[in-house]
Amino acid sequence: MRLRAEYCYASHDWAAIDFYTERGVRLNFLEWSRHNSGSAGRSSFDAYLTKVFMYCSTRTLEKQLRPKPRGGISYMPAQDIHLVKNFNNAGLNPWYTADTTRGLIETPEWTFTINQLHGWPEK
Repeated sequence: MRLRAEYCYASHDWAAIDFYTERGVRLNFLEWSRHNSGSAGRSSFDAYLTKVFMYCSTRTLEKQLRPKPRGGISYMPAQDIHLVKNFNNAGLNPWYTADTTRGLIETPEWTFTINQLHGWPEK
């Protein structure tokens, strides 16, 4: 969520900064900033992200994202940026290969299945 929001913010694509709460309430940055601060400045953006991190989660994000084919990989959302080191293949570090024969993506912290790959809907 953080990386998506930061990317859209830096691109001035403020209307695309959109997340949903567990109850399905839409938290759109552009609408939120107009209502709460009247500005799309950095302090408003940081306050918006605080709300998003309070009410949105991996579970709510999964409902918002769309399944991806085996070639497109995404990781669970984070409030802080976290890079995973690839101890098995320094040449790919920090990236990992997807074992399509077993349908797994193994990292030091978690083993993902291919059906867990999701990404943002195409515009």
